[in-house]
Amino acid sequence: MLAGGWDDESEFDKAKISELAGQPYEEAAAALARYVGEFDSPLRKVGKTWRVASPPDAWLLLGSYVTAADIDRFEAAAHEILGSTDPRYDMEPDDRWMASVRGIRPVYSGLLRHGVGEVLILLALWGDKIRMVPSAHRRADAIVSKLLRGADQRRWWSLSRDFRLLAEASPNAFLTAIEDSLDQNDPPIRSLFGSDEGGVFGTEHLSDLLWALESLAWSPELLARVSLVLARLDAIDSPPGRFANRPGNSLRHIFLLWLPQTHAPLEQRLRVLDLIRKRENDAAWKLMLAVLPQAHDTSDHAPTPRWRDFTVDKSEVVTWPLIARGAAAISERILSDVGLHVPRWLALFDRLVDIAPDRNAAIDLLKRAEPQIKSETDRSRLWEGLRKVLHHHRQFPDADWSLPPDELDRLETVYDRLAPSDPFERVAWLFEQSVSLPNPSHEGWQAEERQLDETRRQTARTIFSAYGVDGILKLARLVSTAGYIGRALFEAGLGKADLDKVLEACVRSDNPHERDVAHGLIISVFRERKESWAAALIAKARKEKWGDTALLTILRALPQERWTWDQAAQAGEAIEQAYWRRAPILWIGDDSDNLAFSVRKLIEVGRARHAVHLAARDREHRLQSDLLVSVLTEALGQPFEGDSDANETTMFQHHVVEILNQLDEKQDVSMDALARLEWAYLPLLQYSRRQPKALVKALSEQPSLFIDMLRAVFKPSEDSGVVEPEPTDPERAGAVAQQAYRLLDLWSRIPGTRDDGTIDPNALKAWIEQARSLAKAVGRSEIADSRIGAMLSASPNGADGVWPAEAVREVIDHFGSKPMIDGFWIGKRNRRGVTSRRPGDGGNLERDEAAKYRKYAAAIVYEHPGTAKALDTLADSYEQDARRQDEDAERLDWGQ
Repeated sequence: MLAGGWDDESEFDKAKISELAGQPYEEAAAALARYVGEFDSPLRKVGKTWRVASPPDAWLLLGSYVTAADIDRFEAAAHEILGSTDPRYDMEPDDRWMASVRGIRPVYSGLLRHGVGEVLILLALWGDKIRMVPSAHRRADAIVSKLLRGADQRRWWSLSRDFRLLAEASPNAFLTAIEDSLDQNDPPIRSLFGSDEGGVFGTEHLSDLLWALESLAWSPELLARVSLVLARLDAIDSPPGRFANRPGNSLRHIFLLWLPQTHAPLEQRLRVLDLIRKRENDAAWKLMLAVLPQAHDTSDHAPTPRWRDFTVDKSEVVTWPLIARGAAAISERILSDVGLHVPRWLALFDRLVDIAPDRNAAIDLLKRAEPQIKSETDRSRLWEGLRKVLHHHRQFPDADWSLPPDELDRLETVYDRLAPSDPFERVAWLFEQSVSLPNPSHEGWQAEERQLDETRRQTARTIFSAYGVDGILKLARLVSTAGYIGRALFEAGLGKADLDKVLEACVRSDNPHERDVAHGLIISVFRERKESWAAALIAKARKEKWGDTALLTILRALPQERWTWDQAAQAGEAIEQAYWRRAPILWIGDDSDNLAFSVRKLIEVGRARHAVHLAARDREHRLQSDLLVSVLTEALGQPFEGDSDANETTMFQHHVVEILNQLDEKQDVSMDALARLEWAYLPLLQYSRRQPKALVKALSEQPSLFIDMLRAVFKPSEDSGVVEPEPTDPERAGAVAQQAYRLLDLWSRIPGTRDDGTIDPNALKAWIEQARSLAKAVGRSEIADSRIGAMLSASPNGADGVWPAEAVREVIDHFGSKPMIDGFWIGKRNRRGVTSRRPGDGGNLERDEAAKYRKYAAAIVYEHPGTAKALDTLADSYEQDARRQDEDAERLDWGQ
């Protein structure tokens, strides 16, 4: 009863059970055996695991027999079990998901830890049942307090799976420990904020803490402490992790007006909110915006206590009037706390429509705040933020969520007052990439684009008329996409002389923003005046020695086509090289001649990776195979650029696969050349739709290549007598080993496989004999047989419908190698892949697999007894798995 549950396979669990029982484990287990087996037995045993069937019932029936000595032993055991360090903490976060594979696991089983945690709760709730120990329920507080007092990072991390139990066992001690940790300069509890990225889903130990706190928040008495702790955790959650379960989100669950995850009524929640505003104002601000009601809002249900009853005699019913009252109270506090804090105003702009009951109060507050905000940067940010608000709501005036015109007009008054006094700063935003007009057209995005173009034209003409070329240059320096200025000037209808002045001033400038104006202007003029104008401009630039930068600015603004490339070549090798080093591949046409020419030029200037992207666009497969091989080969020696992202890497992989598919269809590249490319790109091909065909085929035709792969991965066996020197370049040797291991894992083509899929038994046998002979010479006989067996597990069914094929059965029985047989059945297990089942299904899938291989074994046992034995062993392994799955399904109701 004092253990709750344990695992027979854990020697540490058994030792603790022995201590609690005061007798050897075998005697204790024998004594308990009579309480297992019946439907209503007090103990349940599934496989090697034991569990008290109903801990509350056991406590109520046996609590009066518990002695002070029993409690002392339990306390000592609880400290040692729950206080044990999880060895996974010392692993690299990315590797923790591999802990069980590497045999690294907590000292005590999760079943024992969970059982002890539940006993702590029973002791706290029903300690009065123990008549032999005065105030026994206080022992739970003492145990939790001692366990968490002064906990370091390792202790917090190791206890994370037990937080919900500890919180219910002693809410006061649990909260005190968190508060004490947060009081430190570098809170040890911060260790919970790290995530383990290597797993399929990732693991955040912070979630366990938040679930524990959310369950305590149901208590009106504990709400204030829990909320303040969550606010303090939110304050150190910077930057926030990528998982949604964060302290701020937990606070939102608790305080949500339309679905509060607490039994505390609205008035009490508002008092707690005021406490957070006083102690952790930033967290309170985020919380208020998060719980302010909005359209189409959603929420999850927070966890509830498993043991403690925090319900109240009369629960507050959530009604629309109650939500409205809460929204008004939250809005009042938001407006009280926004002050002159510009980031808060920007956040409030996004929620302005939700302010209740009167948004005019917020607008009035903004009007009063505006004159007090002196920083030009802050005023500019507010100005931009209001522009987006005006654009968003005026763009959809008939939407339910749109602010009414009178309120938008009042906001526009503040917007106008925030506009910079400098005439250039007042219009520079119009020429950025993304523009939100404060008074956009209501007739769709095309009409709005036309409106923006016209506004830009008028503005550019006004600036030029008032300030001339100098004004255009000054405006350009304020804009990150100044090419729009050049386009607007041309479309505004400036005369040729004026355009030439602007173009020459900008194209010869040392400032890249000013050269961007020239870029936009050249693009616009070229569309109308074509090659003759561009040729004259280039000739003038060279004659008047505007410089290489000016010449490159002109060339880069011209269309990505052969005429432009010829102009770059005529300008000299240095200019041509510089041009191609920055030529954007996106605008190069798909004409085969253009593609081939540009791919070669990109390779010449060291941009083979970009050339790969370009070559993959050859949908009609017109590029020559030697060029495709060349671009893939050259790209191998070029790392990704520093600003590349995950998407670029993914697209590169896609394009490599596309080019290899092209080479497959062309069929004019030697298998050796394809195999070399596949070897080089193996990490990309491993998980792609295009597997390394030529490389696997070469492996199945050349036993010597198989041995080379083995030598790269595995060392000679100690009993072989073969000694090899250590690699002179360990880093490169390690990389080759990883590559070779990948290839061996992908190897699924059986030597001797014909074009029709059947297997030539003589060719297969000869390949294996030669491979084994070579493996013996290099001291790798056993691992060679094992990997050969794994390869043989890729066999198809035989002509008789039995697996494996006849040729494979023959060689398995002929060689009779145990490592080969083990590699064969284990390889088949590994090829099974992922399975899915409902939680309570148990091992039905595995039993079906076992029955299938038993049937195959029975069909061939007289002709191929060695293979039949391997199939029976495979069936045995599936039956063991079935039993484990059955036990897991039976344990589902154990409440862990």
